Amino acid sequence: MTLDETADLLRTIRAICPAQAQDEFTPEAWNLVLDDIAMPDAMAAVRRIARSTDTKPLWIDPRQILNEVRRVRTARLDATPTSGAPTDPAAYCQWLKATRQHIASGNATQSPALDHASDAQKGPSDATAARVRAHRREQLKKALKTAAR
Repeated sequence: MTLDETADLLRTIRAICPAQAQDEFTPEAWNLVLDDIAMPDAMAAVRRIARSTDTKPLWIDPRQILNEVRRVRTARLDATPTSGAPTDPAAYCQWLKATRQHIASGNATQSPALDHASDAQKGPSDATAARVRAHRREQLKKALKTAAR
């Protein structure tokens, strides 16, 4: 996020939280914390924070925005299936990094296309499928334990 975008974000926050103190140095200070966050993600985070059901007076600080952006990015990654990974380990590492960045940034509804069409047609290995099933079983067990409490 640029300094101008940070100033725009703070104007929005000032409109939502009129009692929150800001001065001429606030945009620079907040930009030190939020410079690696995309403006649309930051605005979405402010919206989610402002719409929370908390009954306390609303104050928004940059840490709340960072935490909310992390939650949103993690939710995007969890909700988007990744498939068609290359079988070559080096290509897989590059593909995984690019795919996760693309999904987390909110720019993808599907995994990015791969250069190697033959690898893209292959399904996950038996070991990978077994790990996924085991992970899902563990998640289900945890959810059931939590629900039983």
